[in-house]
Amino acid sequence: MIGRAVDHPASNAAMLAISGGRAEAMTAEQVAELAAQGDPVAAGVVGEAIAALATALECIVAAWDPAVIVLGGPLGRAGAAFMGPLEQRWRALCQPFTPAPPLVAGELEPAAALYGAVVSARDAQAAPERWEGTAGM
Repeated sequence: MIGRAVDHPASNAAMLAISGGRAEAMTAEQVAELAAQGDPVAAGVVGEAIAALATALECIVAAWDPAVIVLGGPLGRAGAAFMGPLEQRWRALCQPFTPAPPLVAGELEPAAALYGAVVSARDAQAAPERWEGTAGM
């Protein structure tokens, strides 16, 4: 967003205001908030992110048919201003082919990978035959 806002004084001022003068430290949630407030540069950035992510999610659904999709990290924390339009676009892409599963924001950050490793270790302990030959993957 920084490079785009340079040519738009109002967007540049809004970006600096929301980031406490540190544009390089802006979060996805702050960009989504600016877009929701009508900032044209932020809206463009969010629109491009939504288009790309919606397409990627549609491909995941087509390939793996998941029961739910959990969006973690900064985009998962970006709030309704990001998740709502993302889900709407994504469902429209899935609609002709398959029903889209629920899309939810992750709640385990910043330790999601650690929780996953613990569950995998527990599962491997309980049913080692399922995990044979998977070392190093």
